[in-house]
Amino acid sequence: MKSSRILLDTCIYIGWLRGWNEHIVTESRANIVHFSGIVYTELLAGAFKPKHSKHVKSIKKHFDWHGRFQEVTKEVSESAGEVLRKINKDSDKILADTLIAMSAREIGAEVWTHNAKDFEAIKKVKNFKLRIFQNEFK
Repeated sequence: MKSSRILLDTCIYIGWLRGWNEHIVTESRANIVHFSGIVYTELLAGAFKPKHSKHVKSIKKHFDWHGRFQEVTKEVSESAGEVLRKINKDSDKILADTLIAMSAREIGAEVWTHNAKDFEAIKKVKNFKLRIFQNEFK
């Protein structure tokens, strides 16, 4: 099986950190996983305890070491702006998802997420690789 580039959405990491999504994370290991700076920001925002913040920073350090930390580029910002303008609905609520999707698109990675609604709306405007996983823990 050929490995592919993937970018995990924040919800996948949150589930994994809570002890869920282990099957998704295990499956991701057969691929080349990139870590989005937007996902990093969202995870740090939810890390209210110092030990949680330390854990999130250690995840980033791992991806830095492997050269797979995906920062937002000028091109990603421009693409995301175009998508948000065309969607034109509460764009502040899907800004992070749009940046994640356009970052994945830029490097040819597939986004793995539970969030079908927002990512499918983004995909209608600018195509990118997307894989939706059933969220069993809502």
